[in-house]
Amino acid sequence: MSRNPPNPSPNKQKRKPKGKGEERLSEIKATACELFNKLGYENVSTRMIAEHLGVSQPTIYHYYKSKDLIFLEIARESFDKYNEFMSYEDDLDLSPMLWIKKMSNFFVGYSIKHPAEYKMAFMTIKFYTSPYVSIEEKNKNEQKKISFFLKFVEKFNEGIEQGYIRKNLGSAGDITQAFFGLLHGGISLRALHPYNPWEDPDKIIETQIDIILHGIFNNYT
Repeated sequence: MSRNPPNPSPNKQKRKPKGKGEERLSEIKATACELFNKLGYENVSTRMIAEHLGVSQPTIYHYYKSKDLIFLEIARESFDKYNEFMSYEDDLDLSPMLWIKKMSNFFVGYSIKHPAEYKMAFMTIKFYTSPYVSIEEKNKNEQKKISFFLKFVEKFNEGIEQGYIRKNLGSAGDITQAFFGLLHGGISLRALHPYNPWEDPDKIIETQIDIILHGIFNNYT
């Protein structure tokens, strides 16, 4: 009596032929990034990544010892893109107020247009507890965040020294942390409700930043 072969899993891809190293690395990271964003970092395993990519789990381990190291590299590349983007748009000749307004608009706009990169860079932190991620690697990733953050601290500090910023708001670091907390709130709202009938996305970003900066700068215009 003949038996029909079992139906393949709807989520499992056909086994892919062996690819070149860099090509395979890119495929692994792209698949992992998609799954991290869709299912949540904690709910994704290397086995799941392998099945969706159509390779064996040992193939994943050939390149990465754990999903934590995959995430680490994706996050680092996301930070690099943010820093590259900010450097491209940077205009050091602007006053602190205009620089912060311009760069904030670009930061929020870029984050909304690239939600996967935003989530990888700012919204997933569980991997920091992984035994597979060394302290050195964790520090490297933190440096990416810090260099990005310090650009704003520097400009807020200039604003304090030049008397543009309201008194009693705290240090430039305190102001920058509070400022980014508010920006992240707006970005997260858009990320969670992308299909909400937003009026004018660009205008909403500009208005949000204007409201925040009105509370920070004296005579904000």
